[in-house]
Amino acid sequence: MRDSDDSDVGIVDKEAPELLQRVEELWFEDGTLIIEARGTAFRVYAGLLSARSSVFRDMMSIPQPESSASHSCPTVTLHDSPQDLTHFFKAIMDSQYFEPPPYKTNLSIITGVLRLSTKYDVPYLRRRALMHLDCSYPSTSLKAWDARGPVRTIPPIINTPFMLLCLAREVDVPWIMPQLMYCVSGLPMPILEGILWDEIQVKPSEQDQKLLIVGRSELAYLQNRFIFNTLRFKSDDFCADPEEARFQLLGAALSTKEIHALGRFGHEQLKPYKEDMCESCNTEWNSRLDSARREVWNRLPSVFGYSDWEELNKLRTLDLGITD
Repeated sequence: MRDSDDSDVGIVDKEAPELLQRVEELWFEDGTLIIEARGTAFRVYAGLLSARSSVFRDMMSIPQPESSASHSCPTVTLHDSPQDLTHFFKAIMDSQYFEPPPYKTNLSIITGVLRLSTKYDVPYLRRRALMHLDCSYPSTSLKAWDARGPVRTIPPIINTPFMLLCLAREVDVPWIMPQLMYCVSGLPMPILEGILWDEIQVKPSEQDQKLLIVGRSELAYLQNRFIFNTLRFKSDDFCADPEEARFQLLGAALSTKEIHALGRFGHEQLKPYKEDMCESCNTEWNSRLDSARREVWNRLPSVFGYSDWEELNKLRTLDLGITD
């Protein structure tokens, strides 16, 4: 967690300037604290913020000057994104705004809540945000990864893994990094130059760029190796032309430029070749493919420079507050 310092927060006693744009849904007339951030103003309840956040509690403990205006209240100046603050304050003020899984959420809410609950030390909101990451990008097993579709709470829109990767690095969530890096490795590499998100340029750290480049190369090697190895088996005696069918499938699979080392190769361009194999050979190949996928999953953390899943999942257990 990054502690707030004088460059992040300032407390004065004044009316909210008229030039500030109020967030009407977070402007409570009986609120006891005005928060200004980049031309935006919120009027919220200091007591509630202090109860939820140790940082705000410490902030409010600073002696404040007597108010000279009957309707004024203390004003805090923050330098966070107004959008992040909006999601963060809504999550605190409205218990139904940001609920744990299986309730759905979105990338903007997750970004604001996770970033600021970490910065301002609101443990229950940080844990709740991590629960959404966990069910959308599970780390516990390949089986959980394969089954994540129906239970994921963060929509799989374009660039979501990229944004979450940068966020996870910022707020220190190492156990989610290998699977996010795997997803980003399947995107065109120019994305490492960064993307524009909410009018802000987002770019991975130099360390993560290096890990992604090296990891992508390792995944490509593993992918090609297990495609080749999984198709090397003794054919059923009743196959009419087994070698030709597998040779064509091998060529088609190796020609793809996509990274899908955990995939089942259900791509449209491969279906005609898979259909040329008999049922017995298809069954054998799928069995070998599952074994190869488990091998890739087990190696995924080391591919991207992390320890094994056992160590990462110990951190996950601590972050999520899981008790046996």
